[in-house]
Amino acid sequence: KIIITGHTDAMAYKNNIYNNWNLSGDRALSARRVLEEAGMPEDKVMQVSAMADQMLLDSKNPQSAGNRRIEIMVLTKSASDTLYQYFGQHGDKVVQPLVQKLDKQQVLSQRTR
Repeated sequence: KIIITGHTDAMAYKNNIYNNWNLSGDRALSARRVLEEAGMPEDKVMQVSAMADQMLLDSKNPQSAGNRRIEIMVLTKSASDTLYQYFGQHGDKVVQPLVQKLDKQQVLSQRTR
């Protein structure tokens, strides 16, 4: 599986509606589209995300063109499985037990009031 992340420089976008978050997301989605059009199976993409100017490569020059990029992270099966435990199809293994535990704690705290 892969994760595709879009980034921008720190220059503020002039349009109040469309900003660096939108631009970085569109950048990542465009990369995904190019990969799929070139034959990569759609199910190989685990996540497409936008980072705007939150992770600059050139922090000394925030407006540097080098900060405008996409990153493609290729995950091992183990890393992919771990992420799915938290966010994906198998999230019940991690999330559901935590929700149940919190629900029990809430019931107990309400009884002791």
